Amino acid sequence: LLQSFSKWAESLDYFTDALDVLQSINSDSSHPDIIQVNKHIDSCALPIVMLVPRNSPNRLRLKNAQAIINSTGSFSLELCSHPGFAMVRVEDKYREYSHGNLAWEFVQVGVGLRESALVGSYNGQTIQMMPDSRSLFVTMGILGEGNPL
Repeated sequence: LLQSFSKWAESLDYFTDALDVLQSINSDSSHPDIIQVNKHIDSCALPIVMLVPRNSPNRLRLKNAQAIINSTGSFSLELCSHPGFAMVRVEDKYREYSHGNLAWEFVQVGVGLRESALVGSYNGQTIQMMPDSRSLFVTMGILGEGNPL
């Protein structure tokens, strides 16, 4: 995993140092190494996936969505709306939450490099994450703008 959960801050320091070195030798911003380092820097600060209006320029669209709907196997949650990126876990361990008599475990989902993409399967109603078959679900089941997955 490029986005090792416990190493994000350390990784960001190394990628920033690499960018400084590349810039000190006058590498152009379009140089492949600069582009790759910038991608790694971006992967260290994962934006949380949340609900946005259907017509938002920030909406996420899964790559090969129609194939996913028709699939009986597993698939990567890679994005066509953000080439090179995918839906990824933001945290290493599940967190527990309880409200009244209800309790559950969850992990937030973010946008990161496609190499760290979540893998899931679709059962006709929900996307189940592999390997533990947990559902991709909107927080508290509230379908409101700004609510995280």
